Amino acid sequence: MVANGMTIHEGTNPPNIEGIYLLDNLKFLYTSDPHDNAFTKGDPAADYKYKFYDQQGVKVKSNYKALKFGVFDTATGSGAIISGSGNKFTVFLNHAANTEGVKNNDVTLISGELTSQGIKNLVYVLTVTQKEDSNNKIMKVGTYRIFTHYESIAQKQTAY
Repeated sequence: MVANGMTIHEGTNPPNIEGIYLLDNLKFLYTSDPHDNAFTKGDPAADYKYKFYDQQGVKVKSNYKALKFGVFDTATGSGAIISGSGNKFTVFLNHAANTEGVKNNDVTLISGELTSQGIKNLVYVLTVTQKEDSNNKIMKVGTYRIFTHYESIAQKQTAY
């Protein structure tokens, strides 16, 4: 993932990222699936709201929701760990999700630098680890997609 644009911030003293963030300017960067035609480099992705809470050191809880193409996707975190130091972090998230009506489990990585306005230099990776999808409506299990949010800051929000 790192070779294809994902930034991993290492360390055991990450910043406290509790809060709600709007990822509204994600652009597609890379897919590990050579047959994935869902995106072309630079295509916009769905808008996501991520909620991080109950952070205790390198452990944090998270949920997300998305509005894409008129369909609400939601997910509840079942485990998360965060690495980093200073204001830079990478959070590794595991969610039970419902994507376009398909029940699935995903692993998401989010890296960036915390600022007073939100998260800058954000990189977002999504992979599906399990799904109930006989029609292959969502991405293949085990592949990943990388998106960036470099053009602006993922703004901190007050409401989820």
